Amino acid sequence: MTTLINRDTNMKTKTIGNLTYDPVTGNFIRIYKNKKSKVCTKKVRGYIQVSFNGTLVIAHRLAFYFMTGVYPHRSLQVDHINGIRDDNRWDNLRLVTQSENNHNTTVRVDNVSGVKGLQFCKRKNLWRGRIVRNGKRLEKCSKNRDIVESWLQMNRHPADKRSAAI
Repeated sequence: MTTLINRDTNMKTKTIGNLTYDPVTGNFIRIYKNKKSKVCTKKVRGYIQVSFNGTLVIAHRLAFYFMTGVYPHRSLQVDHINGIRDDNRWDNLRLVTQSENNHNTTVRVDNVSGVKGLQFCKRKNLWRGRIVRNGKRLEKCSKNRDIVESWLQMNRHPADKRSAAI
């Protein structure tokens, strides 16, 4: 279940100590001796890190803290809605469970069908569609690719439908 974030939060920059977060650009700025400098250590698996209180913190989790005043619980993840890992604008972040975040994955590089969840099984000479809903794996097989693709489309999680449209 996606946790709703109050988007009416004042979109002005938020400052803690000498570190400032700009929710419109998603950038962190450090002010030191009256000089501003953009702060980020790129990247761990494509995510930006920022030094905060002597610790490297992933920027999207830090942005959540700056905007809400609390760190997200470790059972929840801060998701990039558009899938771009270094886009930390406040409007692009949402709090989700691990399961919800898994729906945002892109098509794997070894996927020859070009459709997420669709595989061709050479041994059986069948197209196979697989998805996971509510912790259960669902599967549809057919010699006709179109039948399996339409089954995937009908049974896909809403987040998958959204990411397919991006």
